[in-house]
Amino acid sequence: MRQYLTSARLLGTSALTIFGIFAVDMPNGYLGRVDEITVFGEIYIAALLMLTLLSVVGRLGERAWVNVLVPVIWSANMGLFVPAVIFDPLLSVLLILWHLVTLGRYLFPVGSALGGIHAGFDQEGEPALTRWHRRYGRASGHLLIVAIILTVAVVGFELSHSLWVLLLCFALHLGALAGAAKFGALLYAERSRWTALLAILPAVALLAVLGFEAFAFSLAMLALCELIVLMILVARGPLFGDLLQAFFNYPAILIVSTFATVILLGALFLSFPQSSSSGVSIAAVDALFTATSAVCVTGLIVLDTATDFSTFGHVVIIVLIQIGGLGIMVLSTFGTLAIGGKLGLRGERALGELLNLNDPRAAYRLTRFIVLSTLSIEAVGAACLSVSFWRHGLAAPDAIWHGIFHAISAFCNAGFALQSDSLMLFQSEPFPLMVIATLITFGSFGFPVLAGGWQWCGHRMRILRKTERPRRVRASVQSKIALVMTSVLLVGGALVFLALEWNHSLAGLGVADHIFNAIFQSATLRTAGFNSVDFAQLHTASLLFMIVLMFIGASPGGTGGGIKTTTFAVLLASVRAMTSGKPRIILFERSIAHDIVYRSIAITLATTMVIGGAVFLLLLIEPLPFEAILFEVTSAMATVGLSVGITPQLSSAGRFIIIFVMFTGRIGPLTLALLLGKKKPSPVEYPGERIMVG
Repeated sequence: MRQYLTSARLLGTSALTIFGIFAVDMPNGYLGRVDEITVFGEIYIAALLMLTLLSVVGRLGERAWVNVLVPVIWSANMGLFVPAVIFDPLLSVLLILWHLVTLGRYLFPVGSALGGIHAGFDQEGEPALTRWHRRYGRASGHLLIVAIILTVAVVGFELSHSLWVLLLCFALHLGALAGAAKFGALLYAERSRWTALLAILPAVALLAVLGFEAFAFSLAMLALCELIVLMILVARGPLFGDLLQAFFNYPAILIVSTFATVILLGALFLSFPQSSSSGVSIAAVDALFTATSAVCVTGLIVLDTATDFSTFGHVVIIVLIQIGGLGIMVLSTFGTLAIGGKLGLRGERALGELLNLNDPRAAYRLTRFIVLSTLSIEAVGAACLSVSFWRHGLAAPDAIWHGIFHAISAFCNAGFALQSDSLMLFQSEPFPLMVIATLITFGSFGFPVLAGGWQWCGHRMRILRKTERPRRVRASVQSKIALVMTSVLLVGGALVFLALEWNHSLAGLGVADHIFNAIFQSATLRTAGFNSVDFAQLHTASLLFMIVLMFIGASPGGTGGGIKTTTFAVLLASVRAMTSGKPRIILFERSIAHDIVYRSIAITLATTMVIGGAVFLLLLIEPLPFEAILFEVTSAMATVGLSVGITPQLSSAGRFIIIFVMFTGRIGPLTLALLLGKKKPSPVEYPGERIMVG
C-alpha cells in the first residue's frame, strides 16, 4: 500500500531534516552552529511539521493535491542543506543524498526487500501476518531504519546534544514501535520466541528514560529492539529468500559477504566517540583496520588497544573477535537451532561444505558442540587468568574482565591484549603463560579434532561406569594429521626458538623461564600473536623461522589462519611419494585423493602470490626494511598478528593493503577451497603430453 509508505517517508525525512537543522555546523549562517537554533530554523521547523502533518493526512486520504506537495517538501529540504555543504560537507551531503534518493523512489517507484509496491488485493485465506507484512511492511521498515540511523547519529557519533533532538529521536522510536506493534502481536500469536526479547528491550528502555543521564541508553535499547524487528521484516520479504538461496548455492559468497558486513559494522561502532579513550572519534581507516584485525582474528594494531580505546571499545573488539573466531555461519546456525528453527536442505548442505563434513546432517551436532565447547573452554581459561591478573594487583572486577578478554582472544587466536606490551608481565610466571598457550592450541586444533577427542573421552567415561563395552574409537585421518603436525611444530618450534634466542630476547631469564617462554612463543607465533618477550631483540634468523611457522598456521576448522597443517602435510607427503616413485599419496594407511593434492597446491600458491604482491606494493610506497615488511605481511595473511612494530608507521595506503591481506587471509583459503571443491566434468578430453620440469 503506497500511501502508507509515502507517509512513513515523509515522517522520516522530516525527522532527519529537523535533526540536520540542529546538527549541521553553519557559523554565522541561517542554520547557526551545532545545537544552535536560529529564528529561521524555528520558522522552518514549524512550517515543516505543519506541511508534513497535512501531507500525511492527505496521503492517507488519497488526495490528489498531495502528489504535488510531497515533492515540493523534499526539494525544499534538499535546498536547505545545499549552502551548508561549504561548512559541514559530510553531514550536509548525506542529508541531501537521502532526500534525493527518497524523491527519486517516489517519482520512479521500485520494489524492495520488504515487498513490492503493487501489493494487490487481499487473498482469501491469507495468514494475518502475511497480510500485515504486505500492507504495512515497507512503511514500518522505513520508519525503523530512520529511527536506527538517527540513534546512531545522536547516541553513537554525538552529532547533537540538544534536548529537542533527543526528544525527537525518542518520539520517532515510539512511533516506529507503535507502527510495528501489530506485527509483534502477530508474531506472538505464532508463538515466536523473538517476542520475549522484543517485549523486554522496550521495557528496559522505558525504565531507563526516567533518568536523563540514561536517556542515551534508553534510545540504544529501543534501536536494538527495532533492529531485531527490522531483521525479521526483511527475512520475510521475497528478496531475502532469493539471496539466501544464492548464498546456499555458493557458500563462498556467503563467507565473503558476512565477514565484510560484520567488519563494516564493527568499524562503525569503533568510530563512535565512546569507543575512544579520549572521547574523540578515531580516524575511519584506523577503525576499519582494527575491526578487520578483530573479525579476522589477526591482532595487528595501528592504535594501542590498552590506551587508545575505552571499555566500550574493548567490548566491541572482543565481540568482533568472538564472532570472527566462531564464524558467522556457525553462529547463525546455532542461533537458528536455539530458537527451534531449521536451515532446510540447502542450508544443511552449505554448512556441511563450510565445516568440511561428508554428512550435512552432522553439521547440526557439530555446530552445537562448537559453540558450547568454545564457551566452556573460554570460561575455564577466563577463571584461571582472572586469578593471575588479580595476583598482579588488579581489583576483582578488573581482573575478571581482563581474564575474560584474554581468554576469548587466546582461544580465538586473535592476539589482542589489554596491556601495551602484550603479555610480557607474565614473562616469569609459567602458569598464565601455559593457560594461554593451551587456549591457543585448543583453538588452533580445529573443531573436528576437539569433537573427536570429546567423543573418545565420553567413550572412556562410559567404560569406567560400565554402561558401554570397550570398542575401538577410530580417529579420522584429518585428526591424526592435525595432532601430529601440531605436536611436531609446537615442540620443534620451541627447540629452535630456544636455541636461536637463548642470548637474545630470552637473555636475563632463568632456565625454567627460558623453556616456558620458548614453549609459549612456539604456540603463539603460528596463529595467535601474543608475545612474552621483546621482539626488538629477536635474531634475524628467528624472524625467518617465525615467518615459516606463521605461513603454515593452524589446522582446518579452527580459529587460526595460514595454509593449515593438513595442507602442509599433504605437500610433504606428495614430495615423499614423488621421490619414492609411488603413484598415490599415503597418510596413516589411507590414500589421499588427487583433488585434495591439487587443492593444497592451489591454496599454497595463492597464499604465496598474495604475500608476494603485498610485499611488492609496500616496498614501493613504504620506506621500511624488506624483512620487516615480509614479516608483517605474512603475519597478516596468516592472521597471526605478531609484529616487529612497523604497523603504526604505515601510511593510509599501506594500511589498506594490510586490511586487504588480513581479509584475504581469513576468508581466502576457505573460500578458495570451497570454489575448488566444485567438481565440473570437462566436456572435452585432450590427449596427454609429458613436459620437462625442474
